[in-house]
Amino acid sequence: MSYRASASKGARPSGQSAAAKHRYHHRDGLYAEGRDGPRDDLAASGFGNLPTWAGDDPAVFWLATDSYERANGTLFRELQLNLPYELTLQQQEHAVKQYASLMFDAERLPYSWAIHREPGERNAHAHVMVSETMTDDHERTAEQHFRRFNPRRPGAGGARKTRSLKPKSWLMDARAGWAVAANAALVAAGHEPRFDHRSKEVQREEALRQGNLRGAAMLDTPTQQHEGPRIAGMRRRWESGEADFADLPQYAQDVIANNNLARELGQQWQAAVELMSDAELAEHYADELAELQEQLAQENPGAHVAAWQAEQQRQRDQAELSELVASESDQQAAELAHLGAVQTAHAEALAEAVERDAELASLVAGESDQQTVELSRLAAVQAAHAEALAELADRQALERHDARVEQAQARLAALPMFNFDPDPTPEEGRADRLEQARAGWLEAHPVRAWLGLVPAAVSQDTIDRARREADRARAAAVAAADARQRQVDQLRAQLTAWLDRAERQRRERWPGEYQQPAPEPLQVALEQPSTAVLRDSLQEAVEHGHTLGGWDGDTVTCLYDESADDWELLQESEPEPEHRPRGPRMR
Repeated sequence: MSYRASASKGARPSGQSAAAKHRYHHRDGLYAEGRDGPRDDLAASGFGNLPTWAGDDPAVFWLATDSYERANGTLFRELQLNLPYELTLQQQEHAVKQYASLMFDAERLPYSWAIHREPGERNAHAHVMVSETMTDDHERTAEQHFRRFNPRRPGAGGARKTRSLKPKSWLMDARAGWAVAANAALVAAGHEPRFDHRSKEVQREEALRQGNLRGAAMLDTPTQQHEGPRIAGMRRRWESGEADFADLPQYAQDVIANNNLARELGQQWQAAVELMSDAELAEHYADELAELQEQLAQENPGAHVAAWQAEQQRQRDQAELSELVASESDQQAAELAHLGAVQTAHAEALAEAVERDAELASLVAGESDQQTVELSRLAAVQAAHAEALAELADRQALERHDARVEQAQARLAALPMFNFDPDPTPEEGRADRLEQARAGWLEAHPVRAWLGLVPAAVSQDTIDRARREADRARAAAVAAADARQRQVDQLRAQLTAWLDRAERQRRERWPGEYQQPAPEPLQVALEQPSTAVLRDSLQEAVEHGHTLGGWDGDTVTCLYDESADDWELLQESEPEPEHRPRGPRMR
């Protein structure tokens, strides 16, 4: 896309609305939908120099502009800037910010901007809105901001308005500023600067004046008509196949067809210019160059005299240079002869150096063979040493692994395997003592007991309260014992799972060193040899590689009958005074 930077003015008499223009730029409200469907080309937006009462919302500022600006006042000025398609969105956004800061920060003019950019399209452009009011440090309301400025009491009147946006030269300044900002962004991104705010005719004439015929020829292309968003949308629908060219409005067909023809002719002409020689270009522009020389002569009548004097001076300088060259030729010939002699002596010295280098090379070759043998032997030693180090490291890793396994197994073996009944609690002992005391008192004082004159210390209520306290203490002790047992069982499960993983790791990493571990005796904490629980214990024992043959309880000894799938009672005896382990018996 060629350079484009246009400006327009929004005024109340012409029916313009600053708030509506801002909503259009930001695709807000009614402007979120277009003729081609949803408008989703808003890529970035920003603002600057807003007064305090507007906060950080440019929509509030432009709505207040519509509400309080004078009837004949200018609501806003708008700039439309095309963006270099070579830049990323972040680089384009940075260029627009730099341009707005360059143009408006000096006078603190409120502005907002929006970038429209569709994926895959090269028609990225920016809309910039700027107000003529100047933001200052005085606190004002929105209504007061747009009143007339009071030079004697600035805080009592409205904001001052700039006059820098009124002259026609401001448009050229704005176009030149955008060319500078866009070219700076292109150079920063590693591209060639290609934006020029001047017209093609001005650029072409300057190229001819500078003698750049090829550059002038590249500008001799037909000028295309700006299509705008409406015709650009029609072109997209036609090129994507969503609409037929004949169904487009006639004015759109004419613009698109003329632009396509101008673009094709321009490309063909530029391709031909690249193939033309300088002589062909000079012949092509001979008449125009002659007219330009006459124009230059008219602009500066003494230019041809100055040119003749310059040519005469050039001829005199050339003659003096020829005489100087002739006088110095003899001296140069003598110096060349001396240089030849020096080169001959140098060649002889080089020949001797080559012979010495050959002798040195043969000596080095003999030593290199010996060094090669020694290096090979050293490489073999280093390889053996590296292999030994690797084997040692692997062995140490295996030892550390086995040490961790032994520690886990020792910790697992140290865990308690049986759940004993908790010891009698102090509360239970107190209740037993109270009952014994009551029984002794009743036996010693039958008459008083018959009359109901029992002391409170040995009354039935005291005994009942003590027994209830004993029951609660017993329940707490049992709960604590169960909690400890659950913790032990959870820790046992974690250690068992870790040992299984460690065994699999050892089998996978050190297959040659793997040995099947001997099964550990299985102990199960159970109170009674119920058939269902014992079957579960048998199944768990079988999964761990054990063979369960019987069950030893407090007063019974059972053997498992596989044919009957039940337990057979072998003996029944009184409980032994000392504690005997209960649980499964291996065979």
